[in-house]
Amino acid sequence: EKAEQEEASEDDLDNPEEAGPLGSAIRGIREFVQGGKTPAETVSELRAVQTFCALPRNERGFILCAAAFDDGATLLKQIPQRAPLLKAFANDAAPYSLIGGLEKFCMLAQPPLSSKFALVLKALYDDDIVEEEDILAWHAAGTTGVDPDMHVCTPADMRAPLLVAAEPFITWLQRSEEHTSELQSP
Repeated sequence: EKAEQEEASEDDLDNPEEAGPLGSAIRGIREFVQGGKTPAETVSELRAVQTFCALPRNERGFILCAAAFDDGATLLKQIPQRAPLLKAFANDAAPYSLIGGLEKFCMLAQPPLSSKFALVLKALYDDDIVEEEDILAWHAAGTTGVDPDMHVCTPADMRAPLLVAAEPFITWLQRSEEHTSELQSP
């Protein structure tokens, strides 16, 4: 038993974002994700675990992402597999909470995915997890974020590169929206 505790302490040192209450919450939700629970059950458990661990609501998105994805190298491949769970969470919490969780996950992932954040947003869009207008609102909010209660408050200097990396996809969305508007006009 003591060896298990020492091993857990070493794991916490290797993975500082999984130490303490946050790490406990991530491990608890990871068990739900890997245990084959339904998206609704997992989202409900996420709310309970976040509250029980006395963590801010704006950490829910990160807890989910850290629990649902293996690492930065496989994130883009795993988004389609996790689409039902991610969509259930975005509908329950807010799309910005999911995007904020992905922001933090991408910055802390090994390898970091900050430069590929446009691809992350595109995957959310392609798999109908987050709507176009929510992605555009996230980008338009800039470094201040959409809603600090729901959206992870990452420092402006850390968010700025994500916003820049997202520019090509945001431009594509805006052009697509303009083209659709032109087609629908009489």
